[in-house]
Formats: sequence, structure tokens, C-alpha cells
Amino acid sequence: MNINKRVVKHPYRTFGIISTFLVILGIFIGILIYRENKKQQELYLESELKSFSSKMNSILATYEVFSKYIFEESVNKEEVLSLMNRANSGNEEEKNIERKKLYEILKNNYRNITRYNFRQLHFHLANGDSFIRFHSPKKFGDNLTSDREGIKIVVEEKKFIKGFEEGNFFNGYRFIYPIFYENNYIGSVEVSISMATLIEIITDLYKELDVFFIMDGNIVEKIVFDDMMGNYEKSEIFQNYYFDKEVKEVSLRNTKVFNNKKLKEFFQDTDINERLKNNENFSFIKKIDNEYYLAQFISIKNICNNHVAYMMSISKTNQYKDIFSKYLLIFFLIILIVLISI
Repeated sequence: MNINKRVVKHPYRTFGIISTFLVILGIFIGILIYRENKKQQELYLESELKSFSSKMNSILATYEVFSKYIFEESVNKEEVLSLMNRANSGNEEEKNIERKKLYEILKNNYRNITRYNFRQLHFHLANGDSFIRFHSPKKFGDNLTSDREGIKIVVEEKKFIKGFEEGNFFNGYRFIYPIFYENNYIGSVEVSISMATLIEIITDLYKELDVFFIMDGNIVEKIVFDDMMGNYEKSEIFQNYYFDKEVKEVSLRNTKVFNNKKLKEFFQDTDINERLKNNENFSFIKKIDNEYYLAQFISIKNICNNHVAYMMSISKTNQYKDIFSKYLLIFFLIILIVLISI
């Protein structure tokens, strides 16, 4: 009788051991699948962020080449250089005469470059004073070295410099060239594009993207002239950030999905404003109405490599959904195999 009891109990004990082992194995495999899924999602987000940044840098590199052509063909000429040389040593009346001459010489060139989305052509004297803004010829004489780090560097180091900067009138991605006459430094000239140009080209080439640009409010309020603040509006979504109105208009004109209202809906119930405080690149996925959307934020650094703005894109993402679905299917298959095995 005792022997029979042991024989009867043994299969149940074995079944319990094997079942427990299978459950533990299933849980272990499930954890591995979950971790691999998270890893693949993170790799996807990182890859897309790099791709978005690469798109922007490629466009800016093209405009840098174009700006050099403008400098060589329109600015680096005897007529312009000798005029700038006289302006540096002249009194105010003489400066005004040379300023009018320069405007007449280059006004047609300026009109032409604006057709190719350049926003500004701005000459500065050797000490950093604004000599003539072709986008606003009546505003001149203010010294730019205190507000514009790019101008300060060119004055001190007399070298070409490029990068994003907020200005007293407009922000822009600037290409600043030092000007020399008979080997003497006589000032500089900047050619710049609006970030609207960048957005227009990106959304034209990559039609799946909606792209927006927001600027750090502290920078805007510190640098922009009071009578120019009308060019900006405070964001209702992103705390302490401003939209450049002209740039925002281009963004909304080129959006496929996210108008102003939908932007608010998308970012509600997110920690977006906490993440913006880090001033670094980031991205995340949000699911709305059974669709996955990818939001990407590229930190825009100024000439001194300090964060001043974000370029943001939103797009539908089927790839993320595919990654999620694949690993979810694998997980359920493992569970099914465990149950069948038990």
C-alpha cells in the first residue's frame, strides 16, 4: 500500500515541477522579449532623431555654399570694398553718402537673393556698428557686439563664422564673412536664412513631416528690439517659448496633420515642458485614435553652442507600430507554447 501511494503521487509532483519550470521559463523569456522590444524602440527613436538632424544639416550646408557665392560675386568686389573702407574713416555725413551708394549698388542683388529664401544682407563696420540692413535700411548705427556673439567673434578674430543667432529684428541661420581692403580689416557682412526656409524645404522634400520652430523666451526678450516684438508670439503649449510669427505661418501652411488646435491636443497630458528644460535632443511616441505619432525635438545651438531654440517635427509612424506588434506577437506565442506544454 505504501509503495502504491508513492507511485500515484509521483506524476502529480512531476507535473507541478515541470509546470513551475515552464511558467518561470515563460516569464523569463517574456522579460527578455520586453527588454528587446524596448531596446528596438529606443534604437528606432535614436535613428529617426539622427535622420531628422541630418536632413537639416544637409540643407544648411547647401545654403552655406550659396552664401559664399553671394559673398564672392556681390560683396568681395573693389567697388564695395573701397566704399566700406571710406565709410570706416568717414564722419556721419560721409557714412550716410556711402550707405546710400552701397544700397544702390546692391539693392537688385538683395532682391534676387530673397527669391532664394535668404532673409538678410547686413553690413557692419570694423567696430561692429550696423552699417546697413538691406531688410530695414533706415535702422543703422547700433553696435552689435554686445547682443550678437557672432559679430563680436568676427570683430575680434576676423574669421568667417556661421550658426543660428537671434537678432534685434529677426532670428536666422547666419553666414558672417569678414571684409578686408588692402589687407586691412574693414568690417563684415552677413547673409542669413530664416528658419522658415529650412521648414519649407524639409516639408517639401519629406512630406510625412510637420515641422515647427520655437525659441527660448529669455533670448527673444533680451535681444529683440521692443518695437520688433510684434514679430513674435508666446506659445500656449510650450512654457517660456516663442513662435516667430512668419516661421509659424510657414509651418501651418505646410502641415498635413497638426494645425494649432491639434498641436495642443497632442501635447496635453505629456511632460513636454519638463523635457524642454533639459535643452537637449529628445523624441517620444504618442498613440492617438489607434495611430502612433513620433514627436522629435532637435536643440538648436547658437554660435557659442548654447541652446536657444528647438526645431520640432511630428509624423505618423508605422515602423514603431510594426516593432511593437512583432514583439507582442512573439510574447503571445511564447505564452501559448507554455500553456500547451503544461
